[in-house]
Amino acid sequence: MMRRSFSSNSSYSGSPTLPMTVHDEVPVTPHQAFSNSSPRSPSPPRLVALGSPPSSSMSVGSIGMGTRRRLSDFRKPGSSKSRYGYHSKLSSNSSNIMAGVATRVVVVLLALASIGAITLKVGYNKNILPSFGGKPGAPKWQEEKRRLEHQLEDMEQQRKTDRKDMERTMRRKYEHQLANQKRNLEKEYHERLLAASKDETDYPAEIQKFSKRQVIEQFGEGPHYVEFQVVVPRVTEEDSHEDEKEPQGDHKTFVVEMASLELMPHSVYLFLNQVTEGLLDGSHFHVNAPHVLLASPIDGHGNHNLEEFEEKMLDHLGFQEYSADYPHSKYTLGYAGKPQAGPDFYINKMDNTIVHGPNAVNGADPCFARVVKGVDVLDQMTTLPVLEEEDTDHGHPVLLHPVLIESVHVLHDYHL
Repeated sequence: MMRRSFSSNSSYSGSPTLPMTVHDEVPVTPHQAFSNSSPRSPSPPRLVALGSPPSSSMSVGSIGMGTRRRLSDFRKPGSSKSRYGYHSKLSSNSSNIMAGVATRVVVVLLALASIGAITLKVGYNKNILPSFGGKPGAPKWQEEKRRLEHQLEDMEQQRKTDRKDMERTMRRKYEHQLANQKRNLEKEYHERLLAASKDETDYPAEIQKFSKRQVIEQFGEGPHYVEFQVVVPRVTEEDSHEDEKEPQGDHKTFVVEMASLELMPHSVYLFLNQVTEGLLDGSHFHVNAPHVLLASPIDGHGNHNLEEFEEKMLDHLGFQEYSADYPHSKYTLGYAGKPQAGPDFYINKMDNTIVHGPNAVNGADPCFARVVKGVDVLDQMTTLPVLEEEDTDHGHPVLLHPVLIESVHVLHDYHL
């Protein structure tokens, strides 16, 4: 700690009186800072006027009017600046004096704390610390890290959205290309039919050639298998015909194998395309005649739905295709309808080679597949009760509760 002493023996030198600052300091101990005695007699300090040469000095008693008088000498008429600089020099000098006072107060407090007179407690105001993300004093890099993480999450979400949009666009484009390709094929098919119709000799052969090529391109050379999923009602002949309540059903399946492309290519082509287009889903086996089970594209109330078949041009065959090497034996499938068969089809409950073969009235029906798995399901369907004789379909008995065809689909890589 330093003690300052002033001397009143300095004489007035005749120079202008200015604010003074103390240059000489005498070191003292903390005990002497609070004592009137001094260990030695310090030399008189010199008070130097601000802006004056170092040799200028004056007594403490001369500080006063001289200072006020000389302040006016610093100003020029009509100017806010002093002769030797801005007024900030005066304010800076005052700040230095206040800083010196504060420093001495701190020294005194530390001295008192060192001798145990007082206890100092150091703290901080957390309200004045910088705050990031609502946490006082959080480092700035943590806030930057969180910002980057949020930005990465947004970028990842945007990437996923863009990818879904791209996949959706590509899928629509692909579906559109397939639809165009199919329309072109159908157009070519009908153009060939029209051209072949002009020559009765080449007409069936041209259609079979085209159908075989299309089946191989779409489904392979074969053999081709198709699975039926049906719902068989739980009723018997003893059940009342007056009961209109829909019975519970058992979900069953059976599998059919398509005829060879060398024998029945046109019928196989029509049936496989009906399956892949989903046209048979929702159809019903509704006629339980003594010799066949007939299925038609009708709903549960007997209403036909041929519009979709006609729209896709898959409602009937181009001609009555038949092969003697693939007759209407038991559990085979054939198309119903003459002179153009389809889309109704039936399953033979017995050998119907004579009834539906070449010797039949108006020619033979196309026979194009046979049941290879689930024969017991067909046997169960043949036992279902039918309606009264007056409620028939062209003289054929109609099932009391039709068998729903839930779905039909092509089996790939299927082996017996």
